[in-house]
Amino acid sequence: MRLSQAKVDIHLLDTEKKSTQWFTHSAFQTTFNLTNGAKDRLILVAPDSLPELPGGIYLPMGIFNQVFEALSTLKFVKFTSNQILFTFEKKTIELAIGSTFDSTLDQMNPSTLPGGRLFLKEIQQLQTMTGFEILLKDFTSFHSLALFDPVKGLFTADKAAQEASVTYLVGRGKGLTPSGDDFLIGWLLIQQLCGNASLSNQLILEKAESPYYTTDVSRHYLRQSSEGRYSQALLQLADYLVQPKEEIDVKQIIEAILAHGQTSGADTLAGITATLVEMRRKKEMAQRVVMALGGNAILRPGQEATVEVQMENIKISAEQVARIEALNYEVVLTHGNGPQVGNILQQNEIAKDIVPPFPLDVCNAESQGFIGYMLEQSIKNRLSTGESTANVVTLLTQIEVDEKDPAFQTPTKPIGVFYTEEEAKALTADKGWVMMEDAGRGYRRAVASPLPVKIHGIDAITTLAANNMIVIAGGGGGIPVTRDENGQLTGLEAVIDKDRTGKKLAEQVDADVFMMLTDVPNVYINWGKPNQQKLEELSVEEAQRFMDEGHFADGSMGPKMGAAIDFARGGRTAIVCALDEADLALQGKAGTRIVG
Repeated sequence: MRLSQAKVDIHLLDTEKKSTQWFTHSAFQTTFNLTNGAKDRLILVAPDSLPELPGGIYLPMGIFNQVFEALSTLKFVKFTSNQILFTFEKKTIELAIGSTFDSTLDQMNPSTLPGGRLFLKEIQQLQTMTGFEILLKDFTSFHSLALFDPVKGLFTADKAAQEASVTYLVGRGKGLTPSGDDFLIGWLLIQQLCGNASLSNQLILEKAESPYYTTDVSRHYLRQSSEGRYSQALLQLADYLVQPKEEIDVKQIIEAILAHGQTSGADTLAGITATLVEMRRKKEMAQRVVMALGGNAILRPGQEATVEVQMENIKISAEQVARIEALNYEVVLTHGNGPQVGNILQQNEIAKDIVPPFPLDVCNAESQGFIGYMLEQSIKNRLSTGESTANVVTLLTQIEVDEKDPAFQTPTKPIGVFYTEEEAKALTADKGWVMMEDAGRGYRRAVASPLPVKIHGIDAITTLAANNMIVIAGGGGGIPVTRDENGQLTGLEAVIDKDRTGKKLAEQVDADVFMMLTDVPNVYINWGKPNQQKLEELSVEEAQRFMDEGHFADGSMGPKMGAAIDFARGGRTAIVCALDEADLALQGKAGTRIVG
């Protein structure tokens, strides 16, 4: 006869089977607990439809119901090498150990937690009440809560202060697992994940072993946590915090944790949230900034387009990047490429009878490569003169657009060299190019400027930025590509607006700040008029009103302010400032700030 199979925490097979007999400790609506003879350990028994908790045995529903109905006559439970025996007064139910799960937290010790930003963003959307009678989302401003003062010792390395806070929380609240205990489990998870938990583990174990502080059930889970064992949902969250992936929905992980107990999940999430917020407030979790350089930061109007001239210009950008990195920011850098890609197209035109010309998407990739090389080298050289341990990497970046974007029907972006009217007509006839007249200087090719939909490689950009790498990506608005029904990517002859790409990049890497660096120190209203006014800090609503009143021209500040307003609507900060004042602008001492 084939035995029904149970799923077991693998840790039970390593340790708990040494105890010969287990007895009923407590029973609830859908689960029950066993305890050993010394009554100092618990095992959870539950149906296999419930989420896996540390130190648990999970039975097929039919078998669980049989066991549960006869629980009053259960004499003891015993482990063998491959079976679990439930011995009742008149019968024994035998189950094979069919599968195991591991509740142990991997010791990753990351330098940062890149998934923390998106996690906190999701928490801010919730209206869930915790057992502290504080909304979960309010823990994202933890230091402003009354609860902060008695537990602030958790976030120090001082043993006495930490012990006082642990003592305050253990057993605080109602239920089998009081809210204070669940909060500590969340705090301990982050401490262990970051390798800061030796003192924390010791303090939790001291309190967990005492019979006076909390309930038996809560003591069990505190002990499990101090030994680095957690529910599968919490382990999934830990993995996400270390390495967020686009295909993983952190919202679903949060919902799974919230399903733990009446408020246990919410209270654990409160502990995680408070710890991440305090890490961030103390700059243990660096803020992230996306810096968008204009093409003129690399080559100014009227300058000869030699590599030497461009490298000299780039030194200003490298200096600012180094200063901002020293302020404990994770830096993602993007840049324009208008003059450079124009020169590549001109080279194509001049050499077209000798070398086949490249399409526009390849020209964009070429400009990304050589501008990235110059930026990367210059930033590395500047960092080598100081104490920074950061490195620099350039990523060619493909940006997916919608092939049905209306921009493809009305190309408006002029590129490349000037042609006579006769040449323009011939190019339209021969190549199907759309040509447009440019202020009496001749005709230029016009291409579409579609909206960016998806930045390919965003996981790599985010992971690198979170691991002490300054990342150069999305140059020139990115290489525009479209995806067919089979998922295959194809390059397009189009130009994506660099400010729109910068904003999209800042959103997708979950930046705290999006900076657009220009050749003017501030944004102005009534520009060029006697009542011209410099803007220093304004709300999204104020910025939108000025936009609607027509203060920002489409060909200059309009796209930048549009991108800034869109980004700041998410509760973050956008800055428009001069390149050589970028570090001051981040400190609120220069530039124009749009605050959400």
